[in-house]
Amino acid sequence: MNVNRILALVEEHIEKGILALAVLFLLAMVWMYLIGSPNRVEFQGRKLGPRELAQAVYDEAQSLQSRLRSATAPEPKVEKFADRLRTLHERGVLAAAEPQQPPLPAELPLSAPLGKPVRIAGLEELEGRRGTVQIITPSAPTSSVFETGRSEVVREVLDVLELAKRGVGAGRGSPPGGTPSQEPETKETSWVTLAAYYDSEADAQRMKQAGYASYRTRVYLAGTEIQRQELRPGGVWSDWQTVQVTEAMPKLTLPEPEFDPRTGRLRNRAQLAEVFQAVQQLQPLIAEPPFYVVRSGDEWEIPELPDLEEPQVAGGFGRGFAPGGA
Repeated sequence: MNVNRILALVEEHIEKGILALAVLFLLAMVWMYLIGSPNRVEFQGRKLGPRELAQAVYDEAQSLQSRLRSATAPEPKVEKFADRLRTLHERGVLAAAEPQQPPLPAELPLSAPLGKPVRIAGLEELEGRRGTVQIITPSAPTSSVFETGRSEVVREVLDVLELAKRGVGAGRGSPPGGTPSQEPETKETSWVTLAAYYDSEADAQRMKQAGYASYRTRVYLAGTEIQRQELRPGGVWSDWQTVQVTEAMPKLTLPEPEFDPRTGRLRNRAQLAEVFQAVQQLQPLIAEPPFYVVRSGDEWEIPELPDLEEPQVAGGFGRGFAPGGA
């Protein structure tokens, strides 16, 4: 009987006992991990709880932000390779070696054996003299003769490049074809014309004697410049002054070569070739430029030069207008 009563009592109060044990276990966990000894993590060598950890992280973020604002990045030292390359290029391959570089040998070894020079019949004269070639000074023209006058002229400009583009031949008696886009100005003007000989064949012979290759002895005239002096009171001559070129002379602008500073390549090769071709084509026009077409007044012609064998027709060109009408 007693056993049955005990079992009945246990069955009646077992749930309450289990609930009491669970409450005790929960209270123990709260005390051990939340109140008595909460969870801690290691931060910068210290064991910190949740509240201390949040403050420590905030303080470290503020310190990092302050350091970033006041920090300065070191300036990188980058070698200027473009300047170094330009310096090495200007010094050449035979310049002294740089410090910490192997010295240049006194003799460079041959990469391949040298055979006999190839000779082609008829091309020997194209080769210049080996070694030093002396640059000659162009010969001075002969004493000049001049004519003056005053005339009513048609002021038409002759453009050398435009004439070359239109395919105008340089032979005498072949005036430029076509008509101008508008009537040129007619104006009365005073003029002075000078003429002189220039011996291009003599200069070509001097170039050959100086060692020029034959194809470099061809002389092309690109323009004419004239200087004058003035006799001042007391018999003192002024300094030489260049006479300003007027539109009566053929218009020709010579471009300057333009080189790429990095590669050394000629940038305006096509432009230079175009101008050189025009100069070759229109040599008679440049050497003996014609004056404006005269409508009235003094007739213009090239001053008579002694021993001139060819007829004095300036360049073989007119300016597209005949005296007395268009």
